Amino acid sequence: AYGYANYARADYTARPLRFGGLVALDGVRLRSTLGGTGLAISHGCNDPELAYEYATYVASAEVQRGMFVMSGGQPGHRSAWTDPHANRLTSDFFADTLQTLDESWLRPRYSGYIAFQDGAGEAVTHYLANGGDPRQVLATIDRLYRESLTHA
Repeated sequence: AYGYANYARADYTARPLRFGGLVALDGVRLRSTLGGTGLAISHGCNDPELAYEYATYVASAEVQRGMFVMSGGQPGHRSAWTDPHANRLTSDFFADTLQTLDESWLRPRYSGYIAFQDGAGEAVTHYLANGGDPRQVLATIDRLYRESLTHA
């Protein structure tokens, strides 16, 4: 599951959620995957220099912790996660989840990964809802992973 700061905002929903870090298993904190929708410049962009200037502006600390958070964006710049105003606005979503962010591993960024993640999630969801042989679930996940690498 990925965090979504707007679900913690009183101005976004009548029943804001509270977020925290991941649980521990046998005394060891679990780790999560870090990934989301990024900001990129397409190969077919008509004005890559202007696009670069805009991307640099949007990714700046000032915009990320200010207008970006205020507009409901999910910032990537660390200064937004430690900003007192951004945390007041989101009931401390950023401060309360920062350790999890720090301990996470970066989601793979090859072209077949998202399809693998979706398929593996469906396999696990089906198993949790219907039961079955966990070895078969692992075999399915392994097959999906190997297939995903052919699209890398």
